[in-house]
Amino acid sequence: DKWNLWRFNINGNINGNGQEYSNALFYNSNFSANRTSEKNRFESGFFQFGNTQKYKINDSTIVSNANGFGAYCFDAISIGKKFAIGYFSTYFSSTVQNLVNSTSFYPTIEYNFFPYEEATRRQLRLNYRIGARYVDFYSLTYLNKLNDWYYLHSLVLSYKQVEKWGSFKCDIGTFQYFSKDNFYRINISPNVSWNIARGLNWN
Repeated sequence: DKWNLWRFNINGNINGNGQEYSNALFYNSNFSANRTSEKNRFESGFFQFGNTQKYKINDSTIVSNANGFGAYCFDAISIGKKFAIGYFSTYFSSTVQNLVNSTSFYPTIEYNFFPYEEATRRQLRLNYRIGARYVDFYSLTYLNKLNDWYYLHSLVLSYKQVEKWGSFKCDIGTFQYFSKDNFYRINISPNVSWNIARGLNWN
């Protein structure tokens, strides 16, 4: 493997619409760099998104801008055939969500139902994370705060199968804040990737 097990992905799209009294432009892009081996699993990425909308009302033009960007990093070292320990960290900023800065760090422990020596072909991982998130806000929240700390934990089940035709991946995860028992969320993220040519795939 001339790439030494590294896998890089770059995606992006842009679209827009317009009429006599309004127009809009939307865009998003992302980049990831991942490497999985018998002894280590490393995942990192960067993403951004935004939109600009304009409206004409009488003789006035109203412009609305919204954007955000973020990055993440996961690194785990195997301890035995099926366990691994490491960390997961994120950074996020969004005008829509009133976030100047959202930075988090979570120590993590992971169990892979398949031996890590098979990690380049198939994975079924159960990952538990516990840590903290620090947030700065653009404007005061309903709790009259411009910054805050949150403590939370999460559980993520991930499946990935790699074949000659491409790969299938699905993540099912949930997280909960310790200070708010009724504040939790569940995410499901399936993805299928077909190999079109060497170094080129379609999702």
